Formats: sequence, C-alpha cells, structure tokens
Amino acid sequence: MARLEDCDKLKAIFANEGFDSTILQVWKEGQLWGGAKLLDPSNELHVRIILAKDLYRSFLIIDSEIEVPRDYLEHISSDFSHEPYHGPVLEILRRYGMSYEIVGNLPADPMTVKRPVRPTPWKPIAGFLGITAFFLIASESSRGFT
Repeated sequence: MARLEDCDKLKAIFANEGFDSTILQVWKEGQLWGGAKLLDPSNELHVRIILAKDLYRSFLIIDSEIEVPRDYLEHISSDFSHEPYHGPVLEILRRYGMSYEIVGNLPADPMTVKRPVRPTPWKPIAGFLGITAFFLIASESSRGFT
C-alpha cells in the first residue's frame, strides 16, 4: 500500500525507471495508471497503480507481474500466464525512499516462468495483412471504374 497523495510521484518514478504508460491493457477496477518495461527479450514487467478503499481510508495498491512482452502474440495467450513479480518494484520504491506497507503474504517471485520457445511477433503479421487488404481494396476499386 502507498499513500494516495503519492500517485503522481509514483508515476514519475516508474517513468524515470523506463516504464512506458500503456493504454492498450486490461484495466483493473480502480486502476489509475499502468506501465510496462522490457526486462529482457523474453520478459516484460507490468506495473499498475490501483486506488483502493476500506472503511476508513483510501490508499494505493501497486500491482506488478511478469509476462511475455507485448510485441508477441503469446502475450495474450493463456498458455503463458502473467506471474506476480514484486522484487524489482520493491527495490525501486526503496531506492526512491517511498514509504509502503505490505499487507498479507507477498508471494515469492518465480525463479522461472514458462515462455514460448519461438515467440510470434505480431507486427509483421499486421503489416502483411494491412498491405494485402490495401491491394485487395485497390484492385476492387479499379474494377469499378472500368
């Protein structure tokens, strides 16, 4: 948990640490911000800042998970799950002197995570389909003018 008034500071810290704000993501209830950072070619760290409330106060929850990078189709596959991964985030909070509270048991970061042997980049596929669609539409349009 972090203090509500620290939200903008946390966003700036994560941006300074190389996290890109991501619009295309699964937004969780109460989420205020989400960002991702490539750790290595096979792993991306996703962080969310979530507004939570109990009977007495509002506070921030920082949720983080490791996953297949967004550049690959397997990112959305249920075969390669998103695992809780908090160690790097806790280190960032300590380095910047941010106060936080851990509520409950924090799961240990996984030593290994299941990853595709040959991940499938989606951008070349999207480019090929876009070019193909363009030529199909162009050829149909040219037939209509003859």
